Amino acid sequence: MAKTFVTVTAEHDEQGNIKPLFMHWPNGKSYEFDRVLDVRLAPAMKAGGMGCCIYAEV
Repeated sequence: MAKTFVTVTAEHDEQGNIKPLFMHWPNGKSYEFDRVLDVRLAPAMKAGGMGCCIYAEV
């Protein structure tokens, strides 16, 4: 299975917490997250830098 990068709409609060709301696929479809299990900053090993890793039920 190939990796697919998607756009995520999220809320950010004053303490820096991230609450993902919607996931937008390249084909134009959008899905609301039913339940967010975990959100954490994760290193992008191949590309360098940092990213956000989201585990959720859709």
